[in-house]
Amino acid sequence: MYLKQKARIKKTLDGCWAEVEDIRSGDVLRIHQSHLRCVVPVASTQQSIGRQVIIVKGLHRKKVAILESFDDKNKTGQVSILDGITGLSESISLPFGHFSKLWS
Repeated sequence: MYLKQKARIKKTLDGCWAEVEDIRSGDVLRIHQSHLRCVVPVASTQQSIGRQVIIVKGLHRKKVAILESFDDKNKTGQVSILDGITGLSESISLPFGHFSKLWS
């Protein structure tokens, strides 16, 4: 059973499906996006600030960013995206469901 288990997304398939690897067992599964949840770094600890996150929805999808702050009331996070070409960073606010902890 894989309910509430942690997994790493290995690749996306056909836009709505993902191939994921269960962290505990190493099993590889194909799962529809409706059965997955993003993992947001814990807001209650300062350890999360400065961590890398991956943007999973919207204009900046698939970009890596640095988590700057949380707004628990509005369920958003302030992230800084570094542009690899210009070297400039852009700070934006995203809903919790639009970014996820980057697997390391």
